[in-house]
Amino acid sequence: MRAKRSKGRGLRAGIVLGAAAALSAPAWSFDFKLTDDVNGSLITLITGGLSQRLREQKDELIAAPGTTGFTTGFQDAHLGDLNYNRGDLFALYVKGSHELLLKFPKDGWLPVDKFFFRTGWILDGKAGDTEFVRLSNQAHTQAAHDLRLYDLWVSKDFEVFG
Repeated sequence: MRAKRSKGRGLRAGIVLGAAAALSAPAWSFDFKLTDDVNGSLITLITGGLSQRLREQKDELIAAPGTTGFTTGFQDAHLGDLNYNRGDLFALYVKGSHELLLKFPKDGWLPVDKFFFRTGWILDGKAGDTEFVRLSNQAHTQAAHDLRLYDLWVSKDFEVFG
């Protein structure tokens, strides 16, 4: 009960490599000024990547009933091995990370001096492409379209006994 051979791997790999080369620019960043007193910076990093299975499946590594691997006791270790054949892509993603820092005047009317926000996201086109064990809709959404808030903080400078 192994995964079916996928067709068009060469074309797909070429498209992926071309897209990765197009997106392989360094991080983008710029400083800006909103008003005379408020300035900030924005940093964006966008990357892409892929993962491909390089070896054939081995029965001693597959813990499915009827294989030699079943007697090893690793009954849950076969899932990735059964899902992908040699040459199959199992990850094809674009991800981004963004940081925003705003600086306000220290003696201004706002209760904060600095505001920082950092987030990240990933889009993985192969996350749900499994043959042996299908992902639930919720698991597929989390694996293929993940958005996370890494940091969110504000700060205020002040002096104690000064």
